[in-house]
Amino acid sequence: MSSPVEIVQTLQTLIASTYSGTVTDPLVLFKAKHTISNLCLSLLQVVQGPEEYTAILAESCQESSALHVITSLNVADHIAESPSGQLTLKELSKKTNADEKYLSVTLSALILHGYFIEVGGFGSGTYANNGFSDILRTESDGRKSMKDAIGLSADDGAKATTRLLDAVDLLAVGKTAANIAFGSTQPLFKWMHNPGNE
Repeated sequence: MSSPVEIVQTLQTLIASTYSGTVTDPLVLFKAKHTISNLCLSLLQVVQGPEEYTAILAESCQESSALHVITSLNVADHIAESPSGQLTLKELSKKTNADEKYLSVTLSALILHGYFIEVGGFGSGTYANNGFSDILRTESDGRKSMKDAIGLSADDGAKATTRLLDAVDLLAVGKTAANIAFGSTQPLFKWMHNPGNE
């Protein structure tokens, strides 16, 4: 495994060449972004070490759940609809009918990853959208949204992943984790197409 310094130097060179404006081929850009992402992951692994990195990976379900809660409560939409473009924790709690303490913890988990801005700094309790939280808003007027994809991943996808250990059991031959989770023999998307499962 490379040292953090070597990874950073490689990253710096790759980022400079990728974003210099000379790369115009979409496939080359896609591959370069993929390589950059992998190098960033390698840097995190080397800096954190096996124990800390494993803890981060094991806890990643919490961030996925936080995204699901925030999109289900339409937090980014409520903030965007505010005349000032920002809402306090108390205002968000009232608009979403969610407990302030849990809403604060959920927002903090996402702020750590670059979603939302806590106006005035950590602990101010006033939130605004940014480029990352805008993608959590409801899709409209050509604005891209990841809201439905998060719902699929965090709801049906999460339910299926809880049955992965059952699916790898030799007695479950031919059954996917989704088959076991939803009591179905159909492929997941075919099952989802049935009325009541969408």
